[in-house]
Amino acid sequence: MKPKIELFTTSNCQNCRIAKIILEQYGHDFIEKNIELNSDYRREFEEKTNGQLYVPTLVINDNVYINIKPHELLELVKHLKS
Repeated sequence: MKPKIELFTTSNCQNCRIAKIILEQYGHDFIEKNIELNSDYRREFEEKTNGQLYVPTLVINDNVYINIKPHELLELVKHLKS
């Protein structure tokens, strides 16, 4: 079963850009949710992170990874089943 991946980002976040590149390079489909551009995404983000406002935040199925660093994401995506 393909994982449901959501990536919460902001417009000028360098690690957010890197996270998108990593997910794309490993062929994982994901939904980008820019919290600066969409207030619904912002509310959802705050609920999922219990108010911790760090990006990028990755949600895979029901697992939340707050402020995930590129090297952490790289290790994680290597083990995801597409």
